[in-house]
Amino acid sequence: MARRGKLEAKKAFLDTLLETSGFPLVKGIVPLVTWEQIVEAGYGDGVMEVYRSLGGLKDEPIVELPEWDYELSHVGLELDEDLHFNRYRTITLRSSLYEKLPNFPLRNYRNYCLIYEKNCLKVGKTVRRWSNEKAKQHFGKPGKRAVLTAEGSPLWKLRAFQDFLKDITPLVFPTAAMVRVSIWDRLLTTGKLVYINDILETKDVMLGRSLIKYIGRKLNPDPIKAG
Repeated sequence: MARRGKLEAKKAFLDTLLETSGFPLVKGIVPLVTWEQIVEAGYGDGVMEVYRSLGGLKDEPIVELPEWDYELSHVGLELDEDLHFNRYRTITLRSSLYEKLPNFPLRNYRNYCLIYEKNCLKVGKTVRRWSNEKAKQHFGKPGKRAVLTAEGSPLWKLRAFQDFLKDITPLVFPTAAMVRVSIWDRLLTTGKLVYINDILETKDVMLGRSLIKYIGRKLNPDPIKAG
């Protein structure tokens, strides 16, 4: 519960930064892709390849996606914390579909998955974060908690797949866009590199302005592609 409280506090601070900076926060505008829409757009094979690589069991990967963390007009904004960086996310990031998303921070995200998996494991080995019924339906029974070999964590796999599906939103809906901000991104501000995680934890308003400028740069100059 303590971790959830810290995460909510970080998101609340980012909420305040976005609102006071004039970003048009909305709800229910940026679409969430469905399997039928993916197939219609011609990306069914590529998505199924990722699903199978994660150990997906169903004939069709019909996965319900969580709401966007933030919606800024037609742009879905995701704040990625510890649980989003691990070996299963690396599998999704190998998809050839990312070649169609040139603004996606692919190299950084692959590096984060390698460097920060230990952080993911630290917070993601609890019963609630390791597996649930929906994840088991798609990716089978869980392995021993904190052991990533063999079966591993079906819920981590599900989260990685959901992230991948959100990444390809601009391919399925060309008028929509999405961007990702990682807590492990670093900004050069006041003459030093600062982790976004530290900005959100300290709630430093001056550093927060640098974060808002960073988000603004990710939204432009090509807002119809993932960044």
